[in-house]
Amino acid sequence: MDENSIAIIPAAHEATRSYDTEYKFRQDSDFWYLTGFPEPDAIAVIDPKAKKPYTLYVRPRDLEMETWFGRRQGVEGAVKNYKADQSFSIDRFAADMAKLLDGHDKLYYRFAVDKALDQQILQYLSGQRVRRLKTAYPPHTISDPTPIIGDMRLHKTVKEVALMQRAADIAVEAHVLAMKKVKPGMNEAQVESLMEAYMRDKGASGVAYNSIIGGGDNATILHYVENNMPLKDGDLILIDAGAE
Repeated sequence: MDENSIAIIPAAHEATRSYDTEYKFRQDSDFWYLTGFPEPDAIAVIDPKAKKPYTLYVRPRDLEMETWFGRRQGVEGAVKNYKADQSFSIDRFAADMAKLLDGHDKLYYRFAVDKALDQQILQYLSGQRVRRLKTAYPPHTISDPTPIIGDMRLHKTVKEVALMQRAADIAVEAHVLAMKKVKPGMNEAQVESLMEAYMRDKGASGVAYNSIIGGGDNATILHYVENNMPLKDGDLILIDAGAE
């Protein structure tokens, strides 16, 4: 990034499973790679020419919400534990956006991932165009940072390679375990739980993707994830499962 550019990288949001429960949260991969910050509803701002070039907007500490849904890092934790140069409550971002973007030629931002944030940015840019204020200087170029971050992520550190190897080793061991334990009369779900329990037990954070455990005709379905049918004697069982 040159000094006249700025990047806005949003975190993932939680997805409601039903009523007051959510699916287990997984961070956006690019946001995770750049920040290591594990919580939803955050935004990273990277501004090379600022005195404090790396800002994290995060959910503030809230005792009542933390009692219900777990601890938060808050603005203090974002700086102390995740090395942001500064941090603010996510509630401030909309008000700060014009100040952040003003004076930059290029904005790095990926559209069609966070629709609410898309609208905030588009409304700001269209509003500036209509007002044509001489004191306002919004970005005139918007570029998707995904290809750049993708190229960065291709180059692994020694530590990253070791983690990838460990995840692969755990997955291999889980596949071998399934080969040893599977037998006619078992349900596909039992094979899935056997493998995933083993992966978690050996230190994986979970599965890398939804496991495919397909017996018989189910083995011909490319993305079969129901994993709920009994296995008959003579069935071929197809397994596509990995550790994260």
